[in-house]
Amino acid sequence: MLFAVFTLPLPSVLVALVTTGIGGGAIGVPVAGIAGGYALAGLRLWLRVITGVFAVLMLAGLIATVPIVAGKSLATSDGAWLAALVGSLMIVLMLASAIPFRALSSGHRSATLSA
Repeated sequence: MLFAVFTLPLPSVLVALVTTGIGGGAIGVPVAGIAGGYALAGLRLWLRVITGVFAVLMLAGLIATVPIVAGKSLATSDGAWLAALVGSLMIVLMLASAIPFRALSSGHRSATLSA
């Protein structure tokens, strides 16, 4: 996420992002991963529901962009395979992003605090 944020101050990058959308995936993919991770293992239930809905919408949006980016229809075998690949990789990113949001059990907390 930091790589995408640090490139935005460059003069042509922000203009290209706003006018053409080029570079939006560099921001959207990490945001979707973090949102999915929080939805899976966050602390507040109401916020988990909101981020979960957002993550599912982002996942559907990323899968829907396969025909635009790759030039392959979802009705073809190549397009369907690519959509399945994009979707599964995003789900793995969301699962991996849930690890830092997991709450520590009381036994781990006391061991961590005493160390």
